[in-house]
Amino acid sequence: MPGAGNFQGITFGAGSTGNFSYVVGQYGGAVTSSTILVSGIIRNGGGTVSVANSEFKYGLKAGFYHSGGTTNISLTQFTSNVRYGIQATTNTNTGPLTLTSSIFANHSLGDGAIGPNVNFIQWNNTMGGTGRHGFVMTSGNVAPSQIWNPGIPYVGGLNSLSSITVPAGATLTINPGTIVKFESGSAMDLSGTLLARGSTFTPYGSGGGAVGLNRIPLYSYQLIVAPIHFTSIHDDTVGGDTNGNGAATSPAAGDYQNISVNTGGHGTFENVQVRYGGADSSSPQWYGTIRVLGGIVDIISSQFISNFHQALYLNLGTIFVSNSQFSNNTDYGIYSIGGGTLTLFSNSFVNHGQGDAFIAASTNFVQMSNASSGPGRHGFVIGWGTLAPNQFWHRGIPYVVQGGGFALETVRVGSGSTLTIRLGTVVKFQDNLSRISVDTGGTLRIQGNAASVSQRVYLTSYRDDTVGGDTNGDGNATSPAPNNYQGIDFQNGS
Repeated sequence: MPGAGNFQGITFGAGSTGNFSYVVGQYGGAVTSSTILVSGIIRNGGGTVSVANSEFKYGLKAGFYHSGGTTNISLTQFTSNVRYGIQATTNTNTGPLTLTSSIFANHSLGDGAIGPNVNFIQWNNTMGGTGRHGFVMTSGNVAPSQIWNPGIPYVGGLNSLSSITVPAGATLTINPGTIVKFESGSAMDLSGTLLARGSTFTPYGSGGGAVGLNRIPLYSYQLIVAPIHFTSIHDDTVGGDTNGNGAATSPAAGDYQNISVNTGGHGTFENVQVRYGGADSSSPQWYGTIRVLGGIVDIISSQFISNFHQALYLNLGTIFVSNSQFSNNTDYGIYSIGGGTLTLFSNSFVNHGQGDAFIAASTNFVQMSNASSGPGRHGFVIGWGTLAPNQFWHRGIPYVVQGGGFALETVRVGSGSTLTIRLGTVVKFQDNLSRISVDTGGTLRIQGNAASVSQRVYLTSYRDDTVGGDTNGDGNATSPAPNNYQGIDFQNGS
């Protein structure tokens, strides 16, 4: 009986050429040692190989192995190869691997495994059958100027030690409709540029036409809108049953780690859904599915759902978020540990265990027109410490002055700085240790309007549900009373 690995296969070296059309390759991929984990019925190690309208099945490791040269595969089927349909690694002579309009089915580890630095170009591929699915992007640097397209999901990492890295100078573009799933404990590390836009204008047309004496292309543009998903390998609701285990597992907050944006990194997320991330083995302050550690992140019209502890984490750097929703993250929607700039416009927060956001006092925090609803606790919790210079607090979601600390811990308006509380703003104090202290040389300005109840500024208890809603999320279990909080201290010369 024939079996996988009955023979080795065909290997192409540097300078060679291969063309396959209407070919069936089966039962190959033998290796000379059991420790060798990569092989294929066809192996390109440096040549130029084209494959079309063909089929590769029952290979010992993979149907096709690309480790060098240039490979173009189209309209081809990969079925029942033992590990993957296709595998790709890199060497100093590795050219692009282009894969289009092909079908993958019945592989034990995934549709493909793509190693670091492989210039992988794919679109319009589909998957079916049993087994695991997805293009597994193994740990290491992506090649410069990579584009990920919709179709078969991309799978981040092989295990908890895996991290996809976008290095400084590289750009990873993720097009509308693309699905990225992460194995348990895996992550993405960004020091270059990530462009994840779930809506984009795409040119189409002949490019003909003329203007004056110079001919220039004339194109029409179509708007493509399809959300991009970052989610767990256990999430079968998008991209199908990628881990191939049916209903044996379900996604949960903290299934994978995070996308870290380091100093020099820049991430753009538009029409993106981020789910089930936030795991980390280090101190809880590091939790967050998008973790900004000195980089820049812009988020527009996106959703952050069921992440562990918080969806966004800021420790230096800059985050701008508009028209987005944070829901069912276990502690906060956003957590800022200090420094950096956080700007929030027209976002909604729903059902968080500790509050809508925790904002360290030293954060340059700018927010307007945000809303909070649903069960759980609400409010922008302002942590102890000296406020960033010249802050403005605006109406909308209440500000909650942190409590529970020692007698000397307070939210402070520093010398030479001004805190302006604008009309209609609600400020609640968390407990009987909560207070705002205005230091010598500091200024507090409260700008209400007596002519309108909705434009008055309220300084009140965390237990007061009559303004700003049920901020502490306990229904009628508690009521406000004298001595619920301390108040505002003005130091000499303030």
